[in-house]
Amino acid sequence: MLRERRTLVTGGAGFVGSHICERLLERGDHVICVDNFYTGTRRNVHHLLSNPRFELMRHDICFPLYIEVDEIFNLACPASPIHYQCDPVQTIKTSVHGAINTLGLAKRVRAQILQASTSEVYGDPHVHPQPEDYWGNVNPIGLRSCYDEGKRCAETLFFDYRRQHNLRIKVARIFNTYGPRMRPDDGRVVSNFIVQALRNQSITIYGDGNQTRSFCYVEDLVKALLLLMATPDDVTGPLNLGNPEEFTIRELAETVIALTGSSSTIVHLPLPADDPRQRCPDISKAQKLLGWSPKVRLRDGLMMAIEYFDQLLGSKKARIARLSWAFANGCDCAAFRRNDADVQCLELSAGMSDRMRILVTGGAGFIGSHLVDRLLEEGHELVVIDNEATGHKNNVPRGVWYIKGDVSCQKQLEPAFEDRLDAVLHIAGQVSQIRSFSDPALDLRTNVEGTLNVLWLCLQYEVPRLLYASSMTVYGSNAVLPTPEDTTCQPSSYYGITKYAAERYVHATAERIDLNFSFHVTSFRMYNVYGPRQALDNPYQGVLGIFIGNILRDEPLTVFGDGEQSRDFIYIDDVVDAWVGAIANPASNGQVFNLGSGRRMSIKELAEKTLAAFDRNQKNHPVHFRPARPGEQRHVEADTARARSILGWVPRTPFASGLANTVVWARQNIEAADAAEIQ
Repeated sequence: MLRERRTLVTGGAGFVGSHICERLLERGDHVICVDNFYTGTRRNVHHLLSNPRFELMRHDICFPLYIEVDEIFNLACPASPIHYQCDPVQTIKTSVHGAINTLGLAKRVRAQILQASTSEVYGDPHVHPQPEDYWGNVNPIGLRSCYDEGKRCAETLFFDYRRQHNLRIKVARIFNTYGPRMRPDDGRVVSNFIVQALRNQSITIYGDGNQTRSFCYVEDLVKALLLLMATPDDVTGPLNLGNPEEFTIRELAETVIALTGSSSTIVHLPLPADDPRQRCPDISKAQKLLGWSPKVRLRDGLMMAIEYFDQLLGSKKARIARLSWAFANGCDCAAFRRNDADVQCLELSAGMSDRMRILVTGGAGFIGSHLVDRLLEEGHELVVIDNEATGHKNNVPRGVWYIKGDVSCQKQLEPAFEDRLDAVLHIAGQVSQIRSFSDPALDLRTNVEGTLNVLWLCLQYEVPRLLYASSMTVYGSNAVLPTPEDTTCQPSSYYGITKYAAERYVHATAERIDLNFSFHVTSFRMYNVYGPRQALDNPYQGVLGIFIGNILRDEPLTVFGDGEQSRDFIYIDDVVDAWVGAIANPASNGQVFNLGSGRRMSIKELAEKTLAAFDRNQKNHPVHFRPARPGEQRHVEADTARARSILGWVPRTPFASGLANTVVWARQNIEAADAAEIQ
């Protein structure tokens, strides 16, 4: 009786790796899936865990692995710029140390080994399309070099092990691949466009959109990798594996918008450094040696990928548009239905394993309640605690476990932690600079002691993730404009002092070397957030809400100071995008991000725009000027480059649109309150 083949897949819980694990199990292998879950997820392989021939092992290949195997697929390495640039030293260690360790294992057990290399070894190519004998045009010291040069070095190691130790190797240079199980937050162009389209957000194109890429569906790639592994020992590669059909980035964006039935528009941002203008494989060697060519057309593959993301994000609105297109355009509907079954199987067996249990402190307030709405839409289980000092219970939707309590009281807070939490979003705080001067003890108690209580309970109950609501007031009045996150913080208000102290407690706690579990934190220095549910009757909170409330009550607008002081206004939906996008994104771990529009507006101009939204002006509605108040910054403007680079986040709501939405909500809010009084 033949012994069953034991196959190791490093990075096996990732996008491509999980598909390889499936195919190996289908052909009868005993599969050992190794992943450190940096970018891979258990959800990708959860449906395989019941198979007795499947083993899942959490391990980092930067360290040696001692097991007995016959074949090795080495796929472990973060592959998207957002993830590999987050920790470039670790990225190159994964490529180089990982190659050394897997090659050492293959040498010891005499296993055949395949290296998943990349088209990035060609850099920004001068030859098009790229054949395997092209040496490339790579910047060795750029932001992408940790990945590009790491993969090039790994290829060198593979061929040196073959020459020196007669090891049986295969090297595949993988071009752009897409399909189900891509991460929605990985920043790659296909997943970015699909997620943005499904959310009806603007489609972000870096550059003019005329740069080209080729896109290979994941099932086509997996077939090629298995065929390459089965070739004779003298077929070593490197072999280009990808789809030679070339598309511009703009064509891709327009196709995704059409297939999702989205109302998204296209916006352009500057092209990142070292981003190649062209990328297309010459696959003639693969065609000759493997008898392989990709079969799935881009539109068919995109429909299957869109269906996956639609299910993952809990958004069903685009499905009818896609099915209509499929029947009208002769899509390979058998493949489309098979992908649908794959997604359903994944959900049933995994029990929505990406579903998290999240605590939102201050979740009945303005910002917190919007976060709760979005997270609930995405299928997460929510716990909310709020003392209702500025929040309102009716902001919290049904289906949420609601606790009326104060974070400054640990006994009131602790029940929220007693069932397992996957993340805490700490929004609760005293948010008024003026009140911080009149009652500094309240400010200290809520912002600092409340945060310490949250931290202490996170440690006690081993909550792995904490996101903290900091403030732009930490910078003080003398910051350079626009202000980057590495600016020295010199808060000039008591409020700013407590927010900065709490922020430092959060990050210092995550950096403690004595913790016996992984604790990852992210802070957001939020600028002037505005939008529906902003307080209209609180003189201490939110200048735009105060102005709108004044107008609706026919009260004069009050400007403190000369009105030339400026603020950076950011719409609530844009803030929610950044928070939600960071929760499960490892690239955000340990980071501090500015959340602002990157544009400033004077308070005098704000008053004029707000009056104009009600068809008023200073001639028919009085504006009073009063002395400036203590601790207020003269000018603020966010530098959002870090959030754009790491999170792929862009504020998308123009001020005029955000103001119009807020005014519509405010009018409805006032009308509803008046009707309630009459009744």
